[in-house]
Amino acid sequence: MGLYGLARTEYEQMQAIYRRDGCAICKARDGRGVVDHQHGTKRARGMVCDRCNQGLGFFRDSADICAAAARYLTRGDWRLGTPVLTPTTPADAPTVRTSVK
Repeated sequence: MGLYGLARTEYEQMQAIYRRDGCAICKARDGRGVVDHQHGTKRARGMVCDRCNQGLGFFRDSADICAAAARYLTRGDWRLGTPVLTPTTPADAPTVRTSVK
């Protein structure tokens, strides 16, 4: 076993998927990709680009914080109470709420 419990063939398979599909989060094909892992279990989750890997670290690998950031990005202009962005994936999109009238 190697890095994060991956056999060499598993790592090579992850690299091939990254080259084909890009980053597991943003789909960019920057560099070789980085193995993302759960810090508690040290188990590999997938391969992401360096920027997304750093972003996950800044968000402390918290799904709740990432979801809050997505809501923040789509919430709109606080002064007008209007949405600024329309989510590109409706099934995954957070609810846009406007509280200022």
